[in-house]
Amino acid sequence: MSLTSIKPASLLIHAPNWVGDHAMAFPFYSVLQKLFPEAKKYLLGRKWITSLVPPNVFNEVFVLEGKQLPDTLRQQLQKKKIEMGFTLSPSFRSAFLLKSIKIPFRIGYKTDFRSWLLHYPPQRGALRIPPYNQWEHRSLSYIRLLTPFFEQDKIAEDYWERGKASVWNFPFPKSLMQKWNKQLPKQFWVICPGSVAPSKVYPMHHLAKVIESCPRTHFVLLGSHIEQGYAKQLKSLLSKSSNQKIVDLTNQTNLLEALFILKKAKGLIANDSGLAHISFLTQTP
Repeated sequence: MSLTSIKPASLLIHAPNWVGDHAMAFPFYSVLQKLFPEAKKYLLGRKWITSLVPPNVFNEVFVLEGKQLPDTLRQQLQKKKIEMGFTLSPSFRSAFLLKSIKIPFRIGYKTDFRSWLLHYPPQRGALRIPPYNQWEHRSLSYIRLLTPFFEQDKIAEDYWERGKASVWNFPFPKSLMQKWNKQLPKQFWVICPGSVAPSKVYPMHHLAKVIESCPRTHFVLLGSHIEQGYAKQLKSLLSKSSNQKIVDLTNQTNLLEALFILKKAKGLIANDSGLAHISFLTQTP
């Protein structure tokens, strides 16, 4: 049976491991919903990823323990008899995980010596899913995994434009909004001072100059535990009056809370980081 003839009743998506990659997968999630509107959809990912789920796409969300799939969760997923799985991660582990759940049709990139674990869409004219492309925009690369299910004469770029144009209305819990509305200034900019790669971090003394040059602007420092050290360094470079305009929330929010804060912000200053990519979902300048 070819993949193009399958109309799966259930799908599982192994989400990317990194926050930024997860944000860039949202166009994929949007296109997935358009192509398989009736199928049950399950999202599987790491804890910090699954705190931010695209609304009105997935029926259930399952959380890994670190990078591992607990036996109890594996058995639970096996009982669902999921018909098709996609892994957006290029790792061997994620492909083996789909096989261990006994998903009959598994789609992913041909990387990391894992081709024997996956099924690849057949040739369709001149279209074939390429290997994991480090040089192509990640969100477009994800959508290419859906190639065999496109409408006739459509290519990934067509769906990419649709996916990027999707508007996500996140249902923020009332308790979340009340909590952060009390703590946040009425108007503020967000600064995400760090990055996973130190080579991508803008020097703190330059950020300090930006803050000092805006005496009437409040700033919220946002990010994971990685940003805490950078936030501390940045605050040490500021005058007392400038420090009074700083709200340091590094390592104090999950992704949904960070998204809410970004949505309220007047603007964002960030390095190449997960939250910089997440800001795409809120259209924060």
